Amino acid sequence: TYQELFDRPNVLELICEQVVVPNMRCRDIDEELFTDNPEEFIRRDIEGSDVDTRRRAASDLVRGLCRYFESRVTAILGSYIETMLAQFANNKRESWRDKEVAIYLVTSLASRGSTQRHGTTQTNELVNLKDFCSQHIVPEIATDGVESLPILRACCIK
Repeated sequence: TYQELFDRPNVLELICEQVVVPNMRCRDIDEELFTDNPEEFIRRDIEGSDVDTRRRAASDLVRGLCRYFESRVTAILGSYIETMLAQFANNKRESWRDKEVAIYLVTSLASRGSTQRHGTTQTNELVNLKDFCSQHIVPEIATDGVESLPILRACCIK
């Protein structure tokens, strides 16, 4: 079966490192879209009209991998999330993209089931959304200065 391919040493680690994380990174073109048309940037993400994007494909890949390897994928990506959040904490101005990817990874890992009408209907119990939200989302939203890291703030509001 195909599942055996993923049981080989380091296969999931390589997929996460070389496929998932790089394709979830906010690129310059994404930043330009946000600057030029923030409503369109947010609409694509919230309404799910970003179906054909690399970020959505990477998110779908995470959800698919979690269907069969939830604890392993959560642990692997959890270490990337911790590293990216630490990089952000050390240099917020230069590393905002790291936190934005970390948030995107958490939302991809956390959502086990969803519908268009109701959004997420099942969550990954291995992801502590309450703690993540209180430690990493609320502080960004509560920060003064709307112009400070606007893409990151929009990601947190979403």
